[in-house]
Amino acid sequence: MNVEFMIPAYIQAGLASGAFERVGGVIRETNSKAIVSWLREGASLSQSANLPIWGSAAQAISMLSAGGMLLNLGVSVASLIVITQRLDRLTNSIDRLEETIRSEFKRDRDTRFKGALQSARDALESANKNSRSSQAHVAINGLYESQINFLEDFDNSLEVNPLLAQHSLVRAMYATNSRIRCYLEMDEIDLAKTRLNEDMHEFERRFHQLIKAWIGEHQAKFLHQSVNETEVNRFIDVQFFLNGFEERNSQNIMAIIHQLRSDFWNDEAIVDIYRYTGPIRRVEKSFEDQVKEFPDKLLQAETLIENYRRLQSFEMELRYLKLSNTSFEAWDKIVNLQEMQEAGTGIAFLIPDQPIPLNEVA
Repeated sequence: MNVEFMIPAYIQAGLASGAFERVGGVIRETNSKAIVSWLREGASLSQSANLPIWGSAAQAISMLSAGGMLLNLGVSVASLIVITQRLDRLTNSIDRLEETIRSEFKRDRDTRFKGALQSARDALESANKNSRSSQAHVAINGLYESQINFLEDFDNSLEVNPLLAQHSLVRAMYATNSRIRCYLEMDEIDLAKTRLNEDMHEFERRFHQLIKAWIGEHQAKFLHQSVNETEVNRFIDVQFFLNGFEERNSQNIMAIIHQLRSDFWNDEAIVDIYRYTGPIRRVEKSFEDQVKEFPDKLLQAETLIENYRRLQSFEMELRYLKLSNTSFEAWDKIVNLQEMQEAGTGIAFLIPDQPIPLNEVA
């Protein structure tokens, strides 16, 4: 396994041509799905010179990453310390949100989560090997309780406040991330893989629910002539995810269009939003103003999709560890943050000697 701190030219060319694709923290061949590079994240992605590989919303997504709204690119770099730091950023960001969100946010959930994270760190760093495992499993139970609490908060806030729901969902993913890291630190790779697969089913369903909440009713409005081409393309990409399409071909695009056709000449899809003050009806938000909000709504959807792809890449890491009989300790030490900092880049590329046909391994 070779380590590069700048994106190799052939990988850059493959991403540009479509021969390669990125799924979270891995780059793989588009057709065979064989992995050609693992990604390790160091400094904030907003400081990375390799952002062009992330796509059209790269700059905005990297800002969300710096703010803690995105998981790490690899489970091996998602240390409990890093997760605690990102949780602090998320908690601080609540204070910058509107009053209604601050009042509904349950800060005690974060407090209990941070307590469970500290318990996990204490257990894993303990010199007493006899009690280490039992202490770690107690901490894992605390992390699982945090995950359940955050998912409950998500379910309760989904219909009334998508942004609050998004914050809860991100925290739930960090709780899962922490649990998986604990299992790996104890070399329980099979158990880590089983638990991650179970959680991904729960998250995928909620990702779909929240994306639809951000997009809103009458989704065909994103194809209105007043919406610019960039946003239309981003909307189509979101629809690909919602429909489970992996290939961007004409057949799949037509399937999406057929789903949306019922609203193409529906005047209710492009109406102004009104509010009533007694008997008087006033325009609260014109359709033109609604269109101006589309880029941010799409960004929130893209952030959810990116987080799900990162969970997928975590699962690929676990499959690779099992396939190659590599210990998590050895995998975790292939490259460290100091090396990336000294190289002056935010990302390291782990290049296997040959593409890894991981899709063939359960």
